[in-house]
Amino acid sequence: MNSFTVSISHLPPTFVYTNPDIAVGKFEKIEKCAHIPEAGEVQCGLMSIDRMASKQVILREMDRLGKLPVPYKILLAFHVAHPTVSQRKHVVALGTVVKANGRRYAPYRFEDSDCSGPSLGLAELDWKFDAGTEFLVVDKT
Repeated sequence: MNSFTVSISHLPPTFVYTNPDIAVGKFEKIEKCAHIPEAGEVQCGLMSIDRMASKQVILREMDRLGKLPVPYKILLAFHVAHPTVSQRKHVVALGTVVKANGRRYAPYRFEDSDCSGPSLGLAELDWKFDAGTEFLVVDKT
């Protein structure tokens, strides 16, 4: 797994928000990620699974590897620090969720050819993630 340093204090000035719930910023950290800082520098990495998998399966695999999912702000900072890496595929931040329309979602970053910049979308947590989807993680400490 590659390691990346991101500075959370350098968040992007603009993103294209594909869902109004993102723009409002209604994100909540999940309990296991409550101690992850939202300021300063953070070492993170990308993890993927070679098959379709539910959120629960992915979180168990992260736990087995000694990793935690990152919150939303680290996903944004990751794009700023490493834009070419985060353009490859969808990069998901399972460490925060937003509730909308009675469902829970995790934010993900993707490149939208119809927009002039990076975009953020919401992945429904009741669905399975495609094989090869990348998840931004940090070490448990």
